[in-house]
Amino acid sequence: MHVKQSKYLFMILKIEIKNEGIHGKRQKKEEGKFHEIELLFRYTSHPTNSATNENGDGAEAKRGNGNRRVVVLAMAAASALRTEELEEDDDGETVVGLGSYGGKVRLLAGAGGCDVEGEAAAAETMLLWGIQQPTLARPNAFVSQSSLALAIEACGHSLSILQSPSSLITPGVTGSVMWDSGIVLGKFLEHAVDSGMLLLQGKKVVELGSGCGLVGCISAFLGAQVILTDLPDRLRLLRKNVETNLNHDDMRGSAVVKELIWGDDPDRDLIEPLPDYVLGSDVIYSEGAVEDLMETLLQLSGTQTTIILAGELRNDSILEYFLDTAMKYFFVGRVDQAQFHPDYHSQRVAMYVLVKK
Repeated sequence: MHVKQSKYLFMILKIEIKNEGIHGKRQKKEEGKFHEIELLFRYTSHPTNSATNENGDGAEAKRGNGNRRVVVLAMAAASALRTEELEEDDDGETVVGLGSYGGKVRLLAGAGGCDVEGEAAAAETMLLWGIQQPTLARPNAFVSQSSLALAIEACGHSLSILQSPSSLITPGVTGSVMWDSGIVLGKFLEHAVDSGMLLLQGKKVVELGSGCGLVGCISAFLGAQVILTDLPDRLRLLRKNVETNLNHDDMRGSAVVKELIWGDDPDRDLIEPLPDYVLGSDVIYSEGAVEDLMETLLQLSGTQTTIILAGELRNDSILEYFLDTAMKYFFVGRVDQAQFHPDYHSQRVAMYVLVKK
């Protein structure tokens, strides 16, 4: 489907889920810069038992059509949601280009801001736990949290990421050791740049909850101007890893470390200019943290900012709360595991791309 681009594109997506497949139609009002797109696509969930046809005789229930309507109201800049790339994947899910990430993401149904039934976040969470079955996958597949350093190859360099295993005994302190989601996100960035799906050269990148700093270090190797952030008591280890691993003559980018407490007003250099990318791994871990994280994401991002978050699937209710909150302010799309680095993917890790409406 092709939609004529304008400086600002406001979209109303009226989506009716059926079994018949996908087709679409559009209406354009050039004067007001509005575009209306109506889509029909296959409903992939289990059919309901209460569906009836217009005569009320239950014929549709017998055929198992299980139709239902979801209305999505999406208002965003044209560069955020690339509607000309809207299509259906092999599993019947709606995928679309989102932000500056060149791959396709599965657009969450309520990401336009009008989740009529209030079920988009819950449906996504149930789907993730159903298809990925994270509890069956081996935890810490790529890390050893008992060691003082983690060795990993990235961007043609041998990195040694220092850890502090003893810090794990302190309640709430988890950022001083590596977790799988950080490895997966860092190697995803390397793979996406190598495959032409992402351009980080010369881009301003802010990493939230940097922890040991692997994601930020890889971003700097890929050419980004990175600001790694974390809480004040986490900065010593973070700075040491940045200084140790980025001391190379062939560095394409740069990295600095700064304090950032979510929910507080960020320093001016974090938001002037606004980042091209905001990155984070394992930043969704409690409902209280979600509220502060969301405030910080809103402060750090404009419609030209692409947010990429990766996290391990531990608590379905907290993830559901985050997605439900995020979809009020952002377009949200899940990155399929097929787009992860072929050697660094895990059924325990999910990744999302967010772009401000």
